[in-house]
Amino acid sequence: MQTELEQRHVKRLSNKEANRITRECICSALIRLMEKTPYEKITMTMIIQRSGVSRGSIYRNYASKDDIMKDITREITNGLCDSLSGVIGEKESARKWLVGMFSELKTSRELCVLLEKANLPLLEIFEEILKRSSVPVDSPKRRYQVRAATSALITVTKDWIRCGMEEKPEEMADICCELLNLEEM
Repeated sequence: MQTELEQRHVKRLSNKEANRITRECICSALIRLMEKTPYEKITMTMIIQRSGVSRGSIYRNYASKDDIMKDITREITNGLCDSLSGVIGEKESARKWLVGMFSELKTSRELCVLLEKANLPLLEIFEEILKRSSVPVDSPKRRYQVRAATSALITVTKDWIRCGMEEKPEEMADICCELLNLEEM
């Protein structure tokens, strides 16, 4: 089995580029390990072996596997925010936003399943997306309304992932809009 680093045929690179590739190899190694091993049983040594980078390189970038998972989660969050950037903040955009979100998640189906098994911190992802979205939270009632809708959406999304993401993103958007009265928000 080739390591993540060997698969990239890395030669001479700038420090910045080498660091980026190192981080990608480490994240990729953790994801690949999660395909066969429960997250809680994965060790830093396993990640080092699978990634092909040195122990020092790993610990220069990450203190623990949880830090690696946070980096992976950050990438997912950024990808979701980028894909939704044209929709977030529009008036009457709840359905469009949800279609975009479910589409982006479905595109990363295998990763979502692996991360869900490892208890993907969906709450943090959704809170970051909402923070960047400029959804107005101008009263206590509104804050609780947004929090309740976010929690419900997380539960529905986790269940959708666990059940194999069979419904189309448009169907999920319609279901969520109806269940959560999101068009009124």
